[in-house]
Amino acid sequence: MIRLLFLVLIGSILMPVQAATIKEARDLYHAGKLNSALEQTNQLLQANSRSIPALFLKAQIESESKDLEDAINTYRAIILIEPDHLQAYNNLAALYAQPVSYT
Repeated sequence: MIRLLFLVLIGSILMPVQAATIKEARDLYHAGKLNSALEQTNQLLQANSRSIPALFLKAQIESESKDLEDAINTYRAIILIEPDHLQAYNNLAALYAQPVSYT
């Protein structure tokens, strides 16, 4: 019994830091910490590359960061996974409606 308790204690100490959650990533995004939010979102996507909430947040971060081509591709990926995702279509249309800068 003591041996089992010892193993549980040691295991909990040696466990890696808990993976990011979508709430933490959204909180970082809303706080304007885009790099940290993107990092956490990418961690979530490593665990589940088809996570619609994580992909949607990633596209929002990319849009906010002016990585418009990446945002477009991410919204397209969402639509491929979930063809009825109206917000993805709406945000994609908004990106296409932006004026092109030739500077």
